[in-house]
Order: sequence, then C-alpha cells, then structure tokens
Amino acid sequence: MQKDSVNQREKGISESEDKMIWVAAWTLIVGCWILVVVCCLVDTGFWLLLAGSWLMLVLTVGCRVVKYQTLNVRYQALRTGCQASSGLNNH
Repeated sequence: MQKDSVNQREKGISESEDKMIWVAAWTLIVGCWILVVVCCLVDTGFWLLLAGSWLMLVLTVGCRVVKYQTLNVRYQALRTGCQASSGLNNH
C-alpha cells in the first residue's frame, strides 16, 4: 500500500519535471529561431548567430544536467524513506 503511494508520488514528480523540460526545450527552440530570423533581417552578422547558438547549447545541456541531478536526489530520498519505513514495519 505504501509502495503504491510512493510510486504514484514518484510518477507525479517525473511527469511534472518532464513537462517543465518540454516547456524549456520549446522555449529554447523558438528563441533560437527568433534569433536566426533577427540575424537574417538585421544582418548583424555571423558572430551574433554564433553567440546565440552557443547560448542555446549551454542552456540545453544545463537543463539536462539539472533534470538528471534532481531525479537522482529524489530517487535516493524516496529509496531511503522506503527502507526506513520498511525497517519500522518489521519491528
């Protein structure tokens, strides 16, 4: 019973984080295209496009690292909580 509630909570956490990552990814994609259009229209040159692309790459990698670290920390916390509660139930 308790494992079911933990699984549901973990599923809810991962779904909300997945939605957050999708929103961030689409924001980055749209931002990149806006930057490309602005560069083409204004003709500010290659360096602005390069800087914008580099920024998008860094932000995308950063989002992935943050997501992985967050999921890892929450998994460890849930696992520790399950072990502690199962230890209490045995005594």
